Amino acid sequence: MTSLEQQMYINLINDLRQAIRDMSILLNNIRRYESYISRGLMVNDNITFNDDLSQMKETLNYKINKIRNEIIPGLYMSLSAN
Repeated sequence: MTSLEQQMYINLINDLRQAIRDMSILLNNIRRYESYISRGLMVNDNITFNDDLSQMKETLNYKINKIRNEIIPGLYMSLSAN
């Protein structure tokens, strides 16, 4: 593997880590939004959040974990194997 290819792997890993940070911020903002809404509407007990919002949270969690636990370690293994 050439040094240019190694640098491309390193850049990709750094970009993936930034994507994880961005998705984590988004996930925290969604949770904060739900918390604010829940506190504001405590009088009304039958408030439910849109299923799309719950699905988005699950998808973000899945993608964060997939990138962190599988993709980045796989890239490191490919980088060190060469």
